[in-house]
Amino acid sequence: MIKLFRKLIILNGLFISLVSNVYANTCDIDAFYSELMSDFPDYEKTIELAVPCTDDPDFGEFTSMMVGEYYLYESEGFTRDNEKLDKAFTLFKKSAEQGNAISLYQLGMMYQEGLHVSKDILMAKDYFEQSAERDNADAQFQLGLIYGDPGFIDTFFGTLSLDYEKAMYWFKRSAENEYPDAMAAYNVYVMYINGWGTVKNQDVAEEWLKLSAELGNSDAIDEWNKLVVEKKFDCAALKSRTASQLAVEEMIFDAIDDRTKVDKDRAEKKRQKKIAKCDEFYVTID
Repeated sequence: MIKLFRKLIILNGLFISLVSNVYANTCDIDAFYSELMSDFPDYEKTIELAVPCTDDPDFGEFTSMMVGEYYLYESEGFTRDNEKLDKAFTLFKKSAEQGNAISLYQLGMMYQEGLHVSKDILMAKDYFEQSAERDNADAQFQLGLIYGDPGFIDTFFGTLSLDYEKAMYWFKRSAENEYPDAMAAYNVYVMYINGWGTVKNQDVAEEWLKLSAELGNSDAIDEWNKLVVEKKFDCAALKSRTASQLAVEEMIFDAIDDRTKVDKDRAEKKRQKKIAKCDEFYVTID
């Protein structure tokens, strides 16, 4: 999947003054950014303008990553064209050496999948870790899989070992990222439900399920909306106590010691809190 326009990337936090280069086949960074940031950017034209800038000392980190992704992906998957893979790998290496988080992630994927290089999950893991520490949500998610997905781990024949606590850590980092991953939030929900890497907690699990649904995960949306329907019955029961029922309870508790009254007040506050949660938390997500 091409990720070129998914994120707005500001290089090195600098305010950049762009100066056009009028010569053909040279880096015209002004034209490049103008096209990139336009309301309807032309992808092929943007790449054409980016290619001469991959050797630019100031902009090469970003443009090399971008052109590398152009060579790496075809439609919704990885290319199998060896020439394109070679170009992608070279560009990612150049960009990664300057600390680009996306290029580090893409190198990890190439080692994980054996694209242009021999499969090496440990090398992939190293690149993912470098990228994840630079707050790349995709790399953080991938580390969650490396540590917490038994099926994924088994495909590497003993090279990896299960560690649910580390998996939970990275899935949470990915789900709470500036560019959050919906599947990571869903995985955190599953881990809380099952007590993998943490203590089982239904209430916390529901919060992560709702977050995943809000972020657009289709499985989470389906599960959340089913949960909302189920909760409506519980909520209706909580709200069904009539004034007369409360009055009878008042008469009964008048004859009981003060400690019981305190327990009753505490229970009623808890009920009111649950009712508020019914009204505000358990809402359908489209």
